[in-house]
Amino acid sequence: MGVAYKTTLDSGDNIWLAATYQSHNEWSAVTYTCDDSDDTSMRLAGRYIHQWGNGQSTQVSAMWENLEYDWENCANMPSDIPTTSSDLDVERDAFMFSGKQTFGNGFDVRFSYMIADELEVNSSDLNDSDAQAYNLGVFYTMPAGTELRLTYSKVDNEDASNYDFGIGGSGAAVDEDPEMFALGIVQWF
Repeated sequence: MGVAYKTTLDSGDNIWLAATYQSHNEWSAVTYTCDDSDDTSMRLAGRYIHQWGNGQSTQVSAMWENLEYDWENCANMPSDIPTTSSDLDVERDAFMFSGKQTFGNGFDVRFSYMIADELEVNSSDLNDSDAQAYNLGVFYTMPAGTELRLTYSKVDNEDASNYDFGIGGSGAAVDEDPEMFALGIVQWF
């Protein structure tokens, strides 16, 4: 469930705020075999767009996310998980900051910076399980609804983390720092 608030100020600037909560019961995206697996997530997000005129604008956004997993009586857990129990309580906070500068001529520049804090497993931090990610791109939108993109992305994993780009799950190995240049075309109909 979620709630959002959006308003346009007298200046033409735009503010958007949102809060969401999500819960799954007896659902798991992990490879362990568990008798029960529940999870919850909470997010707070906000965006501010300043209108400069002539189609130019500056957008800044921020988001905080908290994920909590509760797995009971699990088997096949890896040896690096710091627990002597078959029950796992895992929590992680993440933050994202992003921006977009629109130049009014079809071009814009976008960036984002994300931080995933260390995992907290059964009330203890899992050392070096945090990561950072960076994205930077130049975009050109044609009047017909075709967008051309050139982007650079990098994930900086610590010694015990294996985050990837989240696009079909590239399967980054632990401590691997995947990076990618991408050239793309998107067509809206």
